[in-house]
Amino acid sequence: IASRGSFDMLDNFATRCEGEGMPRIMLTPHPFEFVDRGDVIQLKAELYDTERTIYMDRSSVPAGTAATKLGYSVGKWEGSTLEVSTTRVSWPFLDNRGSAQSEAVMIDERYTVSDDQGRLDYEITVTDPPNLSQPAVLKGHWLALGHELPTFNCEPNEKIYRQS
Repeated sequence: IASRGSFDMLDNFATRCEGEGMPRIMLTPHPFEFVDRGDVIQLKAELYDTERTIYMDRSSVPAGTAATKLGYSVGKWEGSTLEVSTTRVSWPFLDNRGSAQSEAVMIDERYTVSDDQGRLDYEITVTDPPNLSQPAVLKGHWLALGHELPTFNCEPNEKIYRQS
């Protein structure tokens, strides 16, 4: 991917401790917590103490909604699977290696809890025609470990050393 060539691996959002956007924030090994509040689901991530809101009481984004790094997420239940569609994402990266992402990106997520509630399977499909010739599909799972979300502590790299 051409955009990776200009990405500085020593000086970027991660080394500066800047919160990440969608879909990157969902593709980490750090813990997550989903809190069902009825009309919304609050998705809390340990990484950067991020909180996303998934609106469960609507099927589309309100007109005039500005793009943000986490975008605007609308969800619904399909049986025991939470389906989430996210648009209006202003985050410029697909990953932490500098792969470009446009504001035209559409992210579809599916989360399914195992019968014993010990595992959460996910599938994230990223569609971004300006940057991807076909949708990127990412699959994985998280295990329920029964721990509370810790506070995320990040110390930026204030001195970056480079060889001349």
